[in-house]
Amino acid sequence: MMRLVSLFMVALCASLFSCTNDSETGATYNKTFITGYMMPEHIVAETLDSGIAVTVKGDVITSGDVFDDWAKSFNDLSYNRYTTCGPRIAVCDALCEVKVETIDYFDATHQAGSDISDLVVCQYISYYDYIQSGYKETEKDVESYSDMMEYYGIEGAKLFSDKLSDINYANMNLVAPNFILKFNQTPENSGKYQFKLIFQTQEKEIVTIFECEF
Repeated sequence: MMRLVSLFMVALCASLFSCTNDSETGATYNKTFITGYMMPEHIVAETLDSGIAVTVKGDVITSGDVFDDWAKSFNDLSYNRYTTCGPRIAVCDALCEVKVETIDYFDATHQAGSDISDLVVCQYISYYDYIQSGYKETEKDVESYSDMMEYYGIEGAKLFSDKLSDINYANMNLVAPNFILKFNQTPENSGKYQFKLIFQTQEKEIVTIFECEF
């Protein structure tokens, strides 16, 4: 009950202070919804109690011809409003595949070196549907954002949860650079395990190693 009340208070604060159309409050005027496009260079994985927090790092383009070309390609051209929510960064080199390989023996059907993407669920944020709808906001379930609460107060930040094995180019458009990974199955034996996380974009393969204790 206390957790639900806490989530509600965070969401209430986000809704009150994260977005505004009043230019006198210090909000900035944006012609486009996306304020920056990130060119992914590397990824960082951190083990948390709630799962594996993954952050994509890279240069962010906020203006110029390249920015304008990306905005046109996603039809993000007529946002035209004042907001204080953001920045709203999207990974511009679409992810074609995200997978996890176990470095250690996991179980009888997942030997060392096996792809275990079917055992991992990925939570991520996409702005694509919001932009394609003409910036029409939809209701959000505050509790479902508990692991990514920083996005709850951003209009258009839609939360998805898919198996890594189902991740592909079609559902990875205009995603935010933060992800949460959760195992839906534990290994045969308890202990510390190492895994290889692979992000495959249209341009490159980005790899990092992380450790998780079960």
